[in-house]
Amino acid sequence: MIPSVLPILAYILIASAAIPAIYRMRKNRSSKDVSFLWQWMIFSGVVVIFAYAFQVGEIVFIIGGVLNIVSISSVLGMAIWYRWHPE
Repeated sequence: MIPSVLPILAYILIASAAIPAIYRMRKNRSSKDVSFLWQWMIFSGVVVIFAYAFQVGEIVFIIGGVLNIVSISSVLGMAIWYRWHPE
């Protein structure tokens, strides 16, 4: 039996995958390396899975969904910021 903390740690690892993209955008002050289509596809999938997890009340997947929504939203928000405010 897999302890419930293990999937939460996996979700933290997945959510932290956004850190390199955020770091690169901040360093370069540009979002030209970020694909909006790819990010929106991931975001859409995560939202659907989160809604299902919320519906069935699975707390581990709800926590993971929140983590992933926050991380992907951060990437998208920063990418939009740099597209609208180029330096």
